[in-house]
Amino acid sequence: MQKLFPKNGSKFPELRFLGFADAWEQRKFFDNIRRTVDFRGRTPKKLDMDWSESGYLALSALNVKNGYIDPSADAHYGNQKTI
Repeated sequence: MQKLFPKNGSKFPELRFLGFADAWEQRKFFDNIRRTVDFRGRTPKKLDMDWSESGYLALSALNVKNGYIDPSADAHYGNQKTI
């Protein structure tokens, strides 16, 4: 695993996945998403949305597994943008 990440001062790891050749860039997580909204305790119904088969993924605690987000676990979608 250590070979998949650049060593201090380097922008290239020792091992690369096929098709990846560019230098690594350090970025902050929240700089890479447009908006994070905390709707804990409020289902889409409570936000005047309906559940749908596609649209905006509504993540819940069921989607968090071992510290990672699993969007396929108990996936529900809202039919419209809430913000």
